[in-house]
Amino acid sequence: MGTNVAGDALSRFAVLERSAVRKRRVRYGLEPKKGWAAGLALSGGGIRSATFSMGVMVSLAKRNLLPQFDYLSSVSGGGYAASFLTQLLGAKNIPPKVSLSDTDAPFSRNEGESLMLRRIRHGASYLSGSFLERLAVAMAQSQGVFINTLVLVLIAAFLGFADFMTEQFIHPEVARHIALLSPVFLALIFLALPLIRKLRGPSQGTETWMALLGIVFLLPIIWAILGAAHSGTQPLVEWASSLRRIMPDKAPDASTISTWLTVLGSISAIAGALLTTFSKIRPVLLTVFTALFFISLEVLCVDLYIAVGVQQATFVFAGMVLVGAYLWFVLDVNAMSLHGYYRRKLASSFLIEPSHKVAVPILLSKFDPTLAHFPIINCALNVPGSEEAVMRGRLSDIFSLTPVAVGAPVLGYKSTVDWEKANANLDLATAMALSGAAVSPQMGLRTNRYTSFWLTLLNLRLGLWLRQPGRTASGPGVRYLLQELTATANEHGAFVHISDGGHIENLGVYELLRRRCRYIVAVDGESDPKMTFHALTNLQRLAYIDFGIVLDLNLDDLRLGQVGYSRSHFQFCRIIYPAGHQDSREEIGYLIYLKLSLTGNEGEFLRRYKLDEPAFPHQSTADQFFSESQFEAYRALGEHVGEKLFLPAITGSLGRDVAIEDWLQRIGRSLLDPRPTATGKRPAAAP
Repeated sequence: MGTNVAGDALSRFAVLERSAVRKRRVRYGLEPKKGWAAGLALSGGGIRSATFSMGVMVSLAKRNLLPQFDYLSSVSGGGYAASFLTQLLGAKNIPPKVSLSDTDAPFSRNEGESLMLRRIRHGASYLSGSFLERLAVAMAQSQGVFINTLVLVLIAAFLGFADFMTEQFIHPEVARHIALLSPVFLALIFLALPLIRKLRGPSQGTETWMALLGIVFLLPIIWAILGAAHSGTQPLVEWASSLRRIMPDKAPDASTISTWLTVLGSISAIAGALLTTFSKIRPVLLTVFTALFFISLEVLCVDLYIAVGVQQATFVFAGMVLVGAYLWFVLDVNAMSLHGYYRRKLASSFLIEPSHKVAVPILLSKFDPTLAHFPIINCALNVPGSEEAVMRGRLSDIFSLTPVAVGAPVLGYKSTVDWEKANANLDLATAMALSGAAVSPQMGLRTNRYTSFWLTLLNLRLGLWLRQPGRTASGPGVRYLLQELTATANEHGAFVHISDGGHIENLGVYELLRRRCRYIVAVDGESDPKMTFHALTNLQRLAYIDFGIVLDLNLDDLRLGQVGYSRSHFQFCRIIYPAGHQDSREEIGYLIYLKLSLTGNEGEFLRRYKLDEPAFPHQSTADQFFSESQFEAYRALGEHVGEKLFLPAITGSLGRDVAIEDWLQRIGRSLLDPRPTATGKRPAAAP
């Protein structure tokens, strides 16, 4: 997938990655030049996934396994926990007794839970804020809605002015005849085209001319629709005036208001039920509603011009032009989004110093690999307007940020330093917030043009436009706001749109597969109450299409039984890496997939919490305000699931200091069927 440029760049940056990985291995007394790598992946899922992941890591830390992972790849909520470790251990001048070792903070439990982890626990309701903070967010949101609506009004005003002036200077009969005759003109042109081609030969510009003809044909139709809409408003105006005349002069009493509110509520409920019942035609309804909304704006503008007359309408239009020009030159759509607030709250809750104070977020390029895993922060590059064939089905690509390189296959990769120079605020906090920007008009695989329109209009925007290195254009301004409104962003602009990594791959395993990690532990904390494994099967599809990698899965033990429990918390499977990558032969890797699940053998606290909260452990990701008991429930479940990876019945006696290769090989011997010995044969069909 992507271009050779992307692959070549990754090869160059891989040398720097390996150097960083070896530096950490030396610090923890590991073999620096061993021929394989191990990766830990933390999935998306908001604070739920972050908390569950912290519990799993506590269990791994008990066996001194955490230092043996080379890469820490994260998405969205998993990135909260990953960024906590990256900031804590990746900054300069870390004091003694702070590392990934089981005897050091933050995972040492010699005197109970470390103050660092307790600090994270207290930040579980990270989006809550003071009254003044909430007021500031409300005002920022209101400003965004106002500006976004104003841009639409300006567009409608420009079109309305053209419509109004046309009506003033072109006789209605002439306009009607043009509309009637345009199909005839089009038919004559169609008949003439074969003769033109015969005389001139094949022309490279035929498609362009056909597109222009289509526009010429559509203009009268659009004009007629707007005219009909304008005419259609007159009965509504008259009806409203009549209704006002029959209304009582005095204010209605409380019972009357209550009755009207009940009627309106019933209408809203019926409308909602219809949208739910007829979900298959929801896109059609959204299309019609969006078109009616914009046409109504245009009609209102025309009515305004008619009401004030030609001279005043010209002055109004001139004022609109000035406002539009002002916005074009000064508007920064990033400044209007809620990304800044989201970033600040995440940073203050999860990025801390060893002294337990809120840390100044590090630049990824300044990351010190001595103590920390090499971080990979995964986001989605939204390109629904891309002309690349592979993007038409995905509408997005995996955008990764590491200490050495930033980019995506369709975009190419540049050094992290170059990206940081182009974007002044691109630090660890920004990367963490972008990876978790779940609410966005453009949402990767789930991008919908009609939903994008309304999400942009209502300023529900946590994503960000990042400037590409080497580009000097100002902005991002109105042009990029319109791309969000219409879901037409692409990879060629000076700015590219970045949102939640879960919008394309929610496990964070994709980049570990690209690096052909031999051992991968994937922690899946996404909301999946029916156990459909969307994230894992989506990864399976992407891995096979993009890399030819086969994930040999059997998820039966994780599926829900008749009483609503799974038989296991995890699945162990093979990864079959194909031959040919940098002249390599076929290789076998191993994936442990840990699922947020219940088997019925959890402790009393978790059983009690399940009684109180029946949706546990798959409560909505929209809930980002965890209480102390909720935080502990998910953390304890994560530690419980992690402990099941070391059952003597599966691994035998391992002790407290476990070698990752020995551990995973023992699990494989217990849980995997023997692989067919015939070379070149894969044990599983392609997904």
